[in-house]
Amino acid sequence: METAEQKLKRLEDSQKERSLAYYHKNAETINSKRKAIYVSKKQEKLTKFEIYSENIYFKFIDTLKIKESTKVTYRGNLCRVLDLLGDQDLVEVITQDKLTNLIDSSNFEYSTKKNMYMNVLSILNKMEIELNAPIFDNISKYMIELDRQYTLQHMEKQKSEVVISFDEYLEKVRNHFGENHTMYLLASMYSECGCRDDLQLIILNTKPNELTNNYLILNENQHEVILTKFKTEAKYETITIVLSEALTELIDKYIEINKLNENDYLFGNQLQSPYIRYNNKLLGLNIGINKLRQMKVSELVNDKTKPVSEHFALAHQMGHSPAIQLYYLRDLKKDE
Repeated sequence: METAEQKLKRLEDSQKERSLAYYHKNAETINSKRKAIYVSKKQEKLTKFEIYSENIYFKFIDTLKIKESTKVTYRGNLCRVLDLLGDQDLVEVITQDKLTNLIDSSNFEYSTKKNMYMNVLSILNKMEIELNAPIFDNISKYMIELDRQYTLQHMEKQKSEVVISFDEYLEKVRNHFGENHTMYLLASMYSECGCRDDLQLIILNTKPNELTNNYLILNENQHEVILTKFKTEAKYETITIVLSEALTELIDKYIEINKLNENDYLFGNQLQSPYIRYNNKLLGLNIGINKLRQMKVSELVNDKTKPVSEHFALAHQMGHSPAIQLYYLRDLKKDE
């Protein structure tokens, strides 16, 4: 006779299978709805951009020789500030030392408040609008306080948050989806790479002379991932990760099964975040790519047998500093 635990497990597995079957049957409709929500949110931002398109500070951003993605960030944060200002002029409010109170009383996260101020100051600096010393000093003190509050908030979060090990996670993915499933290969790639949503990898048999994309290089013994397009590329330029022999074999099998060729994308040229989140929910796990990075860092740093040099190597591989690495650190779930 089934125990209560066995019955519950059977019901959960049945529910997961039905959920997966429903998704595959209605994938087009589900993805269309997700796209509609995304477009709606994007349109809302575009509408906000249109509202402030004639603002002198907003228009100045268009003249800057910076990446378009950076311009979008500047515009987004400037929109937040302009919403707080209403009919008041930005420089006038700053010179009256009123902007700090407006931003501080808003409901934005500490990190967003700091980015709002940083982008505004950067715009004014590029416009060669100087602030007097007392005002600038007050702003600097406020930004230091935002850093302190963000750190305290993050420390509290770290105390209460626990992540599972990658070994446990990979076992759950393999047991549910199987070793030949895209999800298992993706999870295995993240267990060794620790990158952000950067696995838009072009398959090549040899390393190109000019690196302009993210690549999977098929070497004879151990394949390589080469990243040139990622969040901190300006600082780290290129990240090269030599994959294990076991993962190399897994990739070869995946390429063969899916009939992929040179110059094809291993996982397609789209972001993997929605796919990873959706499939992890089928496992009962609230895990996105940022959580995978936390797991990667936590597994290494909590292993006291690993030298500090490996911490530094992982930080570079993940495209951030050793100091930032500690923000990813969480307690590991204890074996039961």
